[in-house]
Amino acid sequence: MDTFSELPVRDGVGPWHLNYFRVFISVAHNRVLPNGTGLMGMMHDLLKNGGASVVPEAKTWKTRSTLAFTGVAKIKPFSRVGFDDFASFTLPPLHIDSVGLPIPAVAHSFTAQTLKRNYESPEDRAIRKIARIYLTNDGKKLREARNRINRRDPSRSNDIIDDIVRWVENRAVDAAEDARKLEAQLIDKLCDYAVFVNQHHFLAGRRSFWIGRISDFKPSQADLRSAHVKPPLADLWVFETAAVERFSRWDFLGTTEAVMGGNTKMIEPIWIAMCENVASKFGASNGSIEVKHDTVWSESSVLQSPVYHAIKDRHAALLPNR
Repeated sequence: MDTFSELPVRDGVGPWHLNYFRVFISVAHNRVLPNGTGLMGMMHDLLKNGGASVVPEAKTWKTRSTLAFTGVAKIKPFSRVGFDDFASFTLPPLHIDSVGLPIPAVAHSFTAQTLKRNYESPEDRAIRKIARIYLTNDGKKLREARNRINRRDPSRSNDIIDDIVRWVENRAVDAAEDARKLEAQLIDKLCDYAVFVNQHHFLAGRRSFWIGRISDFKPSQADLRSAHVKPPLADLWVFETAAVERFSRWDFLGTTEAVMGGNTKMIEPIWIAMCENVASKFGASNGSIEVKHDTVWSESSVLQSPVYHAIKDRHAALLPNR
């Protein structure tokens, strides 16, 4: 099995989220513009103060480097298991969101694809231990949950949980010793599930990062007015990050939408801070940071979205052809 698996936006769940964050930057006349590879190499420094951090990973995907994001999502892995006693259990801040480059970086940009890890990281092993301690200490609740398993909410059904449910239902637990063995095996399976969830990036899709001179961007007068950009425009750069994404699993959609205020509230501080950091690294921001969101329910609606039309020429890799 490959080290990572791609999480295409078309395989995600829930609505489609489109967004872009844009800043105009006044720079010195002789400032050298970084290319896409150079911009990617600066991510550790540029992604600060927004509640998230990023570091290069030692492992590769498609022979290209990968990045590990931390501090973005909080996860409740058992929220959809059907065991209400464990629904509130939140994983500690050991979740890593891995991304890789689906295509090589180009002159002005690079694109990051969300990934699932297919190996158990040190963080995953820690999650397994923590989940085991939690489940073992609540053995009584586990037995009660097992006894109520036939009354679970069908809307919470999904692939791995269905397998666990069928596995429990197909085993007789007449003797106390059999019940204890079943309980231990069930804990093992639930720990496996917690790790499986943790290995997923919480989003499915791609985010692109673009930087260029104003002559490359070719803004309209409406763009300049909207961002309150002031002349002179000769030594002006533009940085923009844009995404088309969905949640990768129902587990994430349920917990992030309900508990953390939704995807929009989660990501805004991260990318606004990045725009501020890019501006201060290369010069000074000119005007205000422009933020646009759209939420639609189908791929055809994505293609009609004004947000998509505003970014598609610079970020064509966000929605790859089938």
